[in-house]
Amino acid sequence: MTQEEALNTLSLEVAEIVLISVKAELEAQGHKMTGDLYNSIKYEIKSEASKVIIDYSFLDYGMVQNYGIKADRIPFSAGSGAKKSKYIDGLVKFVKNRMGKSGKEAESIAFAIARKHKTEGMPTANSYNSKYTKNGRRLNWIGEGLAEATPKVNEAISKYFPMVIENIMISAFAEISKQNSKNLKVNIK
Repeated sequence: MTQEEALNTLSLEVAEIVLISVKAELEAQGHKMTGDLYNSIKYEIKSEASKVIIDYSFLDYGMVQNYGIKADRIPFSAGSGAKKSKYIDGLVKFVKNRMGKSGKEAESIAFAIARKHKTEGMPTANSYNSKYTKNGRRLNWIGEGLAEATPKVNEAISKYFPMVIENIMISAFAEISKQNSKNLKVNIK
């Protein structure tokens, strides 16, 4: 296996290990209601001269699921009289998907959730209930997924890294040998 093949194989293996781990953590935390965020998690491997970058992407609201939102940052003011709110519209959609409610009932539940968010932030204390999360966590799905992936990533690096180093050393010695072939003398006794 050449250095490039070993590095490409290692990069692909690491990318898949991390992808599987962060998706598993996201799901275990209970953030897979529609599957949109889960299915949006993708990676792209970029090879440059001396490094490989594995660039992950996902829907923007994945960062909200990862970090949460403090209560004072919740975009809701009870009794404001606002005719339209993207935040409330999103909560109504959430209530429809999660609870199967619709119409005025869904809207009423959405406002109750908004009031709870405004006092507790997101996630709320109740969302840590085992009804919503399999592992008792609701935040840091990225960090927890990476922590879970680390031993497997280290194992993959241990498997492929010696091949990469060996190929680098062979290439370096071949280059040195080629450059110094006129002056290189080998005495064998």
